[in-house]
Amino acid sequence: MKYTFFTFLIGFIFINLSQSKAKNSLAYFSTDSATIELIVNGDLKEHLYFLKKSILEQNEDIIRIIAQKTHRNTFTVPMENNLPALLYLRYQNEDYPFYIDKNNRIEIEVELRTKKTNLDRITIKDPINTYILEKNKFLAKKNLDLKGLYSLPKDSFLLVNSTIEYGIENLRNVYFPKIADKKFKQLDLNDLQAFFAIRNILYTDYHNYFTKNNLKPILKLDDIDIDELKQSEINLLSQYVVDLLGMYLDHKVKEKNNCRNSTYNKEQICLFNQRMNLGLSLFKSSKIASFFSAQTLLYALKTGNHTFFETNVLRLKEIFKQPDYLAEVIEKERAMDAIGKGKAAPDITLKRINGSTFDLSSLKGKKIYLNIWSQGCSSSVQELANINKLVDGIETQSNAIVLNIYIDNNLNELNRYLKNSKLNGLNVTLQNVEDFKKNYFISNLPRYIIINEQGMIDNPFAQRPGSKEVRDYMQKP
Repeated sequence: MKYTFFTFLIGFIFINLSQSKAKNSLAYFSTDSATIELIVNGDLKEHLYFLKKSILEQNEDIIRIIAQKTHRNTFTVPMENNLPALLYLRYQNEDYPFYIDKNNRIEIEVELRTKKTNLDRITIKDPINTYILEKNKFLAKKNLDLKGLYSLPKDSFLLVNSTIEYGIENLRNVYFPKIADKKFKQLDLNDLQAFFAIRNILYTDYHNYFTKNNLKPILKLDDIDIDELKQSEINLLSQYVVDLLGMYLDHKVKEKNNCRNSTYNKEQICLFNQRMNLGLSLFKSSKIASFFSAQTLLYALKTGNHTFFETNVLRLKEIFKQPDYLAEVIEKERAMDAIGKGKAAPDITLKRINGSTFDLSSLKGKKIYLNIWSQGCSSSVQELANINKLVDGIETQSNAIVLNIYIDNNLNELNRYLKNSKLNGLNVTLQNVEDFKKNYFISNLPRYIIINEQGMIDNPFAQRPGSKEVRDYMQKP
């Protein structure tokens, strides 16, 4: 498990490639912005990406793609939800987080005179972000995988935690006197508190699973004091805080234990209602309450509870004057409605790597697994190995095909990639990338879609290529 500052603990990684908004006046635009000045010393070996990461759906918005020949670039970043932002610079599959507040100007210098960049060659000229980079380097040195960490005896596990806490406290003693931003200081403290709380809560279950021991818990959710964590909306920048509050919320709902005597569907709706109501009463911050309400709506949507979804969208519109996170959820619902299971797959024109074109409809009669990917999305690149295995498993099936759509839509870039890397299946770009994004609601990567032999959508948000469900579906004669 690799620990980095505000690193995602769980979930998928996505890239938001469009700026589409829900068509129901829910989109909220802020006029606040910050300025980033980038200086690159040396030649980039590949594109450099600036990203925002959304904790709600754990996706990534590409703010800017810095071309290989660019050496100086200045651009502004809109500040959503009237909050500071944690942004990321990604180069060669490494992420470098930096914190920026509205009206700030950040200067980032990238040194690329050697073969591969690392944290020592990224400079952000302010104490907050120097602290973040130093903290990242320290945590990387303490990296243990999941089994290695949770198989440790209890005393050794607690010693690892103490060592990390001591090391970070030393960094704080160096940098915090230079930092005036009290919100950031509190965020950093809350992030670390949640980080250790989650580790201690998970320790017993993981340890007993890996070692077959029967240890008692180090920490229980009932032992957690969430008063500080639930107060300040800036805590939404910490995935650890969000995960801990979500765990606490789910625990309290289950603790009530008054949904069990219903049918399965009614039980789900009962649990969703209790989670929604508890979140609205528990979180006094409007933005935090809005976040967890939207999260509950997403859970309901993914389990097919559309009635609960529709009813509570209307309810939340009345409660929250600024929608914040609701637009993201409603856009997901619109996508599932427009290209849901049984809907006709919109036709698109595709380009082979030799430049020739063909229409998606010409593949009717085949089961199609669409893999929409980008070199800027580390998760989609990592899944390409599973794409290769999936194609190998269906090569004897005449009625199945894997279609790899390179959403960056640069045929020369794709061909350069394929010269050095294996990617099985039919590799294509798009005749009209914007039409494709609009018709297929491509706002997040990695994204996978299954189309059946009749040209109808079978699954608009299919599982990843390594899943048994996908493999069985594509291999079936």
